[in-house]
Amino acid sequence: MTLKQLEYFLAIAENGSITKAANSLRISQPPLSLQLKGLEEELGCRLFARKPSFELTYSGKCFQKAAVKLLDIQHQTEA
Repeated sequence: MTLKQLEYFLAIAENGSITKAANSLRISQPPLSLQLKGLEEELGCRLFARKPSFELTYSGKCFQKAAVKLLDIQHQTEA
């Protein structure tokens, strides 16, 4: 798992869609989808329910809290 994957995950959670997240990150959609797939495989759980929009699963909500904390630590360390 990389910090970039955490940023991508949070962007998808905030935007509710991979396409919107990719646009906000200024990357194309296929690599973002692959990063999410790899993250879910590494964690062994689904982070999003794929409905018309991407909704966080229970695991996704728990992971979101951890991802925010980890990125906060990274930003504090850089500062």
